[in-house]
Amino acid sequence: MKVNPTITQLIDKAVLAAREEREPSGRLSAGKLGYPLQWQMLHYFKVQGAPIDEYTLRKFQRGKDVEDRIVEWVQPEEKQKLLWYRDIIGFADMVIGGVPYEVKSVTNMAFKYKQKEGVSLSHKLQAMHYAKALGVDTFYVVYVASDDYRTLCFEEKVTDEVDAVIDRYEAQVKLGTIPAFEAIEKWQSNPEYNSYAEWMKLDEKQIAERLDVIKSGTVVETPIKSPIIETKKIIKL
Repeated sequence: MKVNPTITQLIDKAVLAAREEREPSGRLSAGKLGYPLQWQMLHYFKVQGAPIDEYTLRKFQRGKDVEDRIVEWVQPEEKQKLLWYRDIIGFADMVIGGVPYEVKSVTNMAFKYKQKEGVSLSHKLQAMHYAKALGVDTFYVVYVASDDYRTLCFEEKVTDEVDAVIDRYEAQVKLGTIPAFEAIEKWQSNPEYNSYAEWMKLDEKQIAERLDVIKSGTVVETPIKSPIIETKKIIKL
């Protein structure tokens, strides 16, 4: 039996290209409000993280397809609405009655945990940003089980958490430094899910030395590890 890899190769190329188009150039976005401050600052300095393999990108695409299907079924008044709050940009999946709804696709196992644990902090901050931008005090986070489209819709109230995160980020930008790694959510401490796993190990002195290289614009060769593959890539820090 002969297997032709052409279709797989074309899909891999397409998902990689789409990923490049979605990556903003250094600007903090609503989806990154729940990131550790170190990640936010590395993104600010346009440091390239570990490459994401095609398999993981396909999983991301599957999640996006599920989310898009929910939006299509709901038929909200507005969808993918561009919103700004304190110079942070984001796109609300749905706006119904002037209130934002953020849709998140999860596995069936994760869906079971969400029934007990509720909304993740990063998802909460993202949707809260949209509520702030719209001037409302309520927002919703909708979890969708990707296997069978079951949904959980959590109602949340606006707090000062988003402003606290933005204040912290803006203060760090003024300092012009990258802090040591400190996780905001438990999963971020797992090197397999950390695009900047090499930076997570560094102390403040080592980080400062690398930051000097970043500011000089020097091209360096850095070993980079992803969850699936291990490679070496020339990156401009």
